[in-house]
Amino acid sequence: MARPLAQRLAALTVVAALMAGLSVPAFAATYNIGDGSITIEANGDGTAKVTQNETVNEKDDDVIVKGSGETTSNVIEVINNTEDDLKITLSDVDIADTKGKAPLSVSGTGDTTIELDGNNSLTGSGWSAGLERNEEKDSDGNVTSGKLTAQCTVKCSWKAAEKPAESAKPSAPSQSAQDKLPSQEEKAVDLAAFFTKIEKDYDMSSMEAADSELIENCYPGLSAIQTQQLAVYMCMMNPSPNGDVVLVQVKDSKDVDAVKAILQARIQYMVGDGNGPGGAWYPEPTEMWENNSRIVTHGNYVMMVADFECDNIVNAFNALF
Repeated sequence: MARPLAQRLAALTVVAALMAGLSVPAFAATYNIGDGSITIEANGDGTAKVTQNETVNEKDDDVIVKGSGETTSNVIEVINNTEDDLKITLSDVDIADTKGKAPLSVSGTGDTTIELDGNNSLTGSGWSAGLERNEEKDSDGNVTSGKLTAQCTVKCSWKAAEKPAESAKPSAPSQSAQDKLPSQEEKAVDLAAFFTKIEKDYDMSSMEAADSELIENCYPGLSAIQTQQLAVYMCMMNPSPNGDVVLVQVKDSKDVDAVKAILQARIQYMVGDGNGPGGAWYPEPTEMWENNSRIVTHGNYVMMVADFECDNIVNAFNALF
């Protein structure tokens, strides 16, 4: 199946936080996005032509775009039709309200690497994603556009699950018969560690932990349920090679069904109702959400995964218990 020209998700927020201390070359050219929209075009000799407010700099190495400290509607357009990998660094950039444009769009036959330094927020507008890679094809249908690589390190912290009191009586489970386990003490599982493992095993390098605002937007009501562990991972780039991974440990087993209902609603939204496209929008991601999404439970633990490797990931999850 041919990949779409661009997979656009409305109002998608891309947030990447890098560990402090990332250094950049002293000779790098720096541009403030607050001063106006920026077009960066590769020259073919390892340098780039940068245009901002009709001012053109022809030979800039290692282009850095920094934020102004405030949200801006100015956008960044990157064009690379050369054989060189064009490298762009974003530093504390916050772009939103772009009137239907992608805050950061990348096109051309060459490869582009985006490095994220500090806290960067790219909020899509209309059908445009926050970070958009436009796929180009020749007359024979062959993809001619290069690849896009985003490099960042996300730091997460997790609250350890509370150990139940020795005398506490387990709540009666409300799960269906196939979800029930034999009566025994539930095994403690570190969900963050589990994701770290499958991230490496199934090439989920483009996945990032969603913040509380994004979780509430995409999974309404999930944050209101009392949990011991809650982790939502989403792919923040387009085209998107992965769907979502949601890992939950509820405090009370009676909330398992509520979590499953919220996760099922997300799947139905992404697939659509048959009268029009759903949130996944294009055929390939829609197929992934429709045919390769799973919800599984073990005691108070719930996982939802939407990925072409979903069955292998489910087997890995089941092996934890």
